[in-house]
Amino acid sequence: MAEFKNFFNFIFKQGKYIEFVFIAFFALSLVGKIPFSETGDLVMTVSLLSLVIFYLLYAESVRSNTELTFYDRFWFPVSMGFVALAVVGILFKFRHWTYANTLLLGGVALLIAVLPALIYRVIKDPQIRDLYFRHFGRIFVICGIAIGMYFKSAQAIEAIFVH
Repeated sequence: MAEFKNFFNFIFKQGKYIEFVFIAFFALSLVGKIPFSETGDLVMTVSLLSLVIFYLLYAESVRSNTELTFYDRFWFPVSMGFVALAVVGILFKFRHWTYANTLLLGGVALLIAVLPALIYRVIKDPQIRDLYFRHFGRIFVICGIAIGMYFKSAQAIEAIFVH
């Protein structure tokens, strides 16, 4: 059990770097993608799935951190789960799988519903701001991409990078 605690502690401390690597792979798969390229699709799918797994592991690392209050150990992982749900919706939309719009809108709606609780936590305890400010940036970026994906098809977004 101690090995898992060390693993989650490592993820908690190095999270922003790990997240950057997965997002960089996703961006490179979009920029370097040829229309209907199998390699680009594979890299994009693997990077988005890795990002989802990372978000769930990061949520568990926050939940198992005993230095945080119960409020933080509950709401932060819940919101990370909703971020992961929105990323799954983005993956479904890019791959043209069914229920993509449902996952996109469900993840975004749940994130918007949880946002007041997170903002309240930042206002209540200024010492925890660093953890939540990075998370707010993550929420707004993922929501922006998800809403853009909902209103525009994956082909329209790919056309930006192909031409």
